[in-house]
Amino acid sequence: MNAIRQFIEVKDHSFYVSLPKDFNAKSVEIIIIPNENEDFFEVSEEQKKVLDKALEQDKKTFISRDDITRKYNL
Repeated sequence: MNAIRQFIEVKDHSFYVSLPKDFNAKSVEIIIIPNENEDFFEVSEEQKKVLDKALEQDKKTFISRDDITRKYNL
């Protein structure tokens, strides 16, 4: 199961959710929880580009931080 967590600003009782290109579900469950922590951070456009590029990475060759930690006993 794929899960996506985003902190989104609500404007005029509405919000917009952008899904990754490889998210192909035909139906989703949405749970809305008010964000009590107003200290959440903003992501710059440059950071968004880096994250978007990471989403395009071949998942077969991707090595997670946890896998690297286990492999090198870090």
